[in-house]
Amino acid sequence: MPPLLMDSVHALLERLRARSGGTVRFEERENHPVQATVSMAGRGETAHRIVYRKSHDDGINHAVAGGCAHLLRLFDAPEGERFVPVSSRRTLMTFLMEEEEDLRRLTAVFGREKIRDMAVMWYEGAVFQLTRMPADIMVEKGLYDALPELRPVQARMLRQQWRSAINVLTPDARQYMPKRIHFAANVMNFAFFKILEDHLRLDWTAPYMKTIFLFDGGELAEMTRREYGEGHAGDRAMIDRWASKVGLEGWFEWIPWRERP
Repeated sequence: MPPLLMDSVHALLERLRARSGGTVRFEERENHPVQATVSMAGRGETAHRIVYRKSHDDGINHAVAGGCAHLLRLFDAPEGERFVPVSSRRTLMTFLMEEEEDLRRLTAVFGREKIRDMAVMWYEGAVFQLTRMPADIMVEKGLYDALPELRPVQARMLRQQWRSAINVLTPDARQYMPKRIHFAANVMNFAFFKILEDHLRLDWTAPYMKTIFLFDGGELAEMTRREYGEGHAGDRAMIDRWASKVGLEGWFEWIPWRERP
């Protein structure tokens, strides 16, 4: 049985069905790592998939609403202008070559065998944050404005995300991560929470105020506020701007949405 969702979240699901021409399929998992994930229908498929954890709470509404809003930004664009960011062997090699010296330093800490998996984990995490977070800002602002009944859940779930983000400020994180990724993660986190705290009238950036990330993060937040374009095209342009700002250019590439793996 699909999970119980707020009426406003069901309305978003209906918009997604209508706009994409696809259906939505729910899949329950016993140990899904998050409350829910929303995935676009793959090649040859007609159903978008929502995988949700069996032991969820009302936070599932935020996860489903956010996932739907992301897909709607894509499907609201003309079909020929829909692109998705992907990593590839080429972009992974770009990361490995650029970070060769720092990965050598970390090999001395973790060992040669372990560093291989950790390098891929660091890379994939940085690319996911970079290619997701700018659009996340617009999605969260849109949900706050359009779905008042979701606001208490939204604030709670974003606070959980904030708690994870500030862990990256710790000395251990700085010592045991590639320096470029540590810098980029904190700058992006600051920009994300600065823009949203102003819009949602909350206080999230205090832990950053005595760090170096305040300066680059503040510039990134201001640039994002000032220059964000409309819809999916605006997402693409801003993701590219963020990549340039935090030094992650060439770590991903854009492909037409129908060509995604």
